[in-house]
Amino acid sequence: MIVARSAAGKDFGVILVPEGLIEFIPQVGTLILILTLTLTLTLNLTVTLTLTLTLTLTLIGGYPDQGAQRTPRRRARATRRHGLSTD
Repeated sequence: MIVARSAAGKDFGVILVPEGLIEFIPQVGTLILILTLTLTLTLNLTVTLTLTLTLTLTLIGGYPDQGAQRTPRRRARATRRHGLSTD
């Protein structure tokens, strides 16, 4: 059926395969493992970046828009520390 559709130029579609059947195809197991590892690494990276951003913002005193609440001296010091222009 797939070959006939491909010969007709229909290289698209969906195939329903029983779960028990695909478990016996080694490449499917490898694909599932790769997808699981990719998802796990992506989630771990997202959590790590979120924690890093939170820690960084805590250390520099919050989001940049909170700089207006600082005294002029602290604002200038934070500006120099981050390499920003005071103009």
